[in-house]
Amino acid sequence: MKISNKVILVLTMVALGLLSCPGNGMAQAIIPVVDLGDHVWAHEIEEGCLLGGKMNDRWLKPKEMAELLQGGETYRLYTLTRFIGNASGSKPEKSGKPGGSPEYVVQMAPLPVPQKEIIAIGGQWDALPRVPRRTNPDQVVYKEAVAEVLKKKGLKNPKIKITQVVRIDLDGDGVEEVLITADTYGDKLYRHLQKRGSYSLVLLRKVINGKVETLVIEEDYFPSPREYGVPYRYWVGAVLDVDGDGVMEIVLHAMYYEGGWTSVYRVEGNKVEQVLVAGWGV
Repeated sequence: MKISNKVILVLTMVALGLLSCPGNGMAQAIIPVVDLGDHVWAHEIEEGCLLGGKMNDRWLKPKEMAELLQGGETYRLYTLTRFIGNASGSKPEKSGKPGGSPEYVVQMAPLPVPQKEIIAIGGQWDALPRVPRRTNPDQVVYKEAVAEVLKKKGLKNPKIKITQVVRIDLDGDGVEEVLITADTYGDKLYRHLQKRGSYSLVLLRKVINGKVETLVIEEDYFPSPREYGVPYRYWVGAVLDVDGDGVMEIVLHAMYYEGGWTSVYRVEGNKVEQVLVAGWGV
């Protein structure tokens, strides 16, 4: 039986996993992820940091994803609580600019309205199937959870300062998880300006086997003065279904005095795995 060249091409693309499934809630094969938030040290507002992405079942680093993109890909743009529109992305380029820009940048058009957090997903499904809810941080149960973690880290009589509480059903089972950000670092992230006992951390409160457990996603502490090192500030930037499988990933941002980075985390049971990360700075 003679097989046409067109059929061979289609079969080859399927074998390589390069066909996508747009618009039906299923994950497409090549999924780039770009951070467009105005905390990124990009020199032009339309430039975003390529975090990497996913191809089939494999999470890719920025360089690996950059080699797969040709430019003209459509992205859906999200803040923490809403979808804000579509944009077209350029072919990723190495920044090469001084001042701590990301390794690979993607230019977006039309330009989104500048906001502190914008994540662009190169897929056509709804990456916000369940909307995160900000809730009152001044609740005893959350303060107790933060205090318990801090005491285990050696901070005696810690000052509890919760800056974010976000409720979201990550896996669609009808039970909400809770993300807690606590931070006592000053505005300027220099070591000598941080008081003893200061910290920044992000916790996940999750029901596991019928019991609420507290998982640490990211953490940084000054239990006593440190001769070396700098403080790192963490916060929740988004919670999105990055790969279209119905399970939502957690996007955290981080800053230090000369730069920052963005990470994507996947939660399965009591395990929190960092699947994507890219940064910028000196």
